[in-house]
Amino acid sequence: MVRSDFALGRLGGARSRLLAEAGLAELLAGADLADRVDRLRASVWAEAGAPAPSGRTPDLEAVEAALAAAFRAETLRVLRDLSGADGRLLRAFLLLQDAASLKGPLRALARGLTPEEASGLVEPSAGFGRDALLALSACSGAAAVADRLAAWGSPFAPAVAAHAAEFLKPGGLPRVEVALDRVAFGTVLAAARGRGEDRAVLRLLAGARADLANATILLALGGTEEALDLHVPGGERIGADRFRRLAALSGASLVTALAGALSDLLGRSEISAPLLGNPMVADHLMGRALARAARAAARRSPLSLAVPCAYALDLVEELRRVRLLLRGTELGLPPATLVDLLEA
Repeated sequence: MVRSDFALGRLGGARSRLLAEAGLAELLAGADLADRVDRLRASVWAEAGAPAPSGRTPDLEAVEAALAAAFRAETLRVLRDLSGADGRLLRAFLLLQDAASLKGPLRALARGLTPEEASGLVEPSAGFGRDALLALSACSGAAAVADRLAAWGSPFAPAVAAHAAEFLKPGGLPRVEVALDRVAFGTVLAAARGRGEDRAVLRLLAGARADLANATILLALGGTEEALDLHVPGGERIGADRFRRLAALSGASLVTALAGALSDLLGRSEISAPLLGNPMVADHLMGRALARAARAAARRSPLSLAVPCAYALDLVEELRRVRLLLRGTELGLPPATLVDLLEA
């Protein structure tokens, strides 16, 4: 049980400063980037709403850097507010986002992107700030990334090093990404062993995240032999046997099967299947599904680890949506298109 009244009270106050749907709609209605940035000042993203120097318009990259800093500072504040076993369990849970964050610079390296070009792929976490991730994207290859992670004392260094030689070969990137996930899930599942409501919450949320991770792998590689040995353990909806069966499918049949397997997370399969089949919205759909699952767990157990986990996931999703909105409007995407992406 999360026993700190201070921690729970602060989380309630912080949650009230999220933009949520109404705030995002107001942000979308802004006249330009300066106006949108100004509308962030009353929110948890206030750091990004600092005025630009006199006479200068805001720079999108600077705004994104400020958003990333605000996100990480808030996540670390939540972690500091919890002590003892509560803090250790939350840190284990946040390791899953650390693994996800490392995929950004690795994908940039696989595509041969410069650090400047990679900035759109970088998503900070409790363990990795934006500058650290951009530094990794500037490395000469996966072996150099592993060396940098080892110097930082990261538990992910051995996983990257083990696959560095095959990184640029066909199927190399997915193998590294799954290796990162397996490190994180292994740590989380070890922390979640035993009795107690908080450990049960951790198993529940880690299992949902593992199922969604396996769905992502299958959507990318379903119907190929590469997918067969890339299962991430921990989930009940897509266990190892079901994963192998689904890996034989591709296209519409795979999407339909995944929508059915994940219907309790994604909602009615006839609605979620078309969204899963759209690469532009599938990641957003699954990220928001995990956040909803955590909020539901927090409502059922309002004094448990589910409360800070739900807030941490809501922060991740809101950061993604704010970045999408700001980048999309600057690129001139029609508001209707952005609304569809934001509401996936």
